[in-house]
Amino acid sequence: MASASHETQKEDWRNMDKKDLEEQYSPSRWSTRHAPDEVIGAHVREAALLSKAARADLPRPPRLDVVYGIAPRAKLDVYGEDLPGDSPIMVYVHGGYWQELNKDLSAYPVKPFVQRRDRVGDRRI
Repeated sequence: MASASHETQKEDWRNMDKKDLEEQYSPSRWSTRHAPDEVIGAHVREAALLSKAARADLPRPPRLDVVYGIAPRAKLDVYGEDLPGDSPIMVYVHGGYWQELNKDLSAYPVKPFVQRRDRVGDRRI
C-alpha cells in the first residue's frame, strides 16, 4: 500500500494566485476542444441549436416568460404543464459566473426531464 508521501499532491486553492484561480473556475480557459477565445461562441451556438430543437420536440409548447417578480429579467419558462398533477417538479436555476447564455439558450436539458414526466421551471437569476 502506497503511503501518502508517494501520492501526487494537488495544489491547495488557498495558495493559488488570482490568475490561477480564475483559470480553474473558467471552463473557457481549460477546454480541450476549442481555444479559449472560441469556446464560448461554440458553446452558445450549440446550446441555441439544441434548445430550439428541444422546445420544438415537446408534446406541448412551453409557457415562456412567466413573470415572477418586478425585475426586468424576473421571468421563467414552464415545461410539461400537460403532465399529471402528481408529476415531480424540477427547477433549473442557472446564472452566477456564466459568461454567456440565458434561459432561452439553456433549454437543451428540458426534453429528457419532460419525457421522464417531470415538470420543469427554468429561470435565470
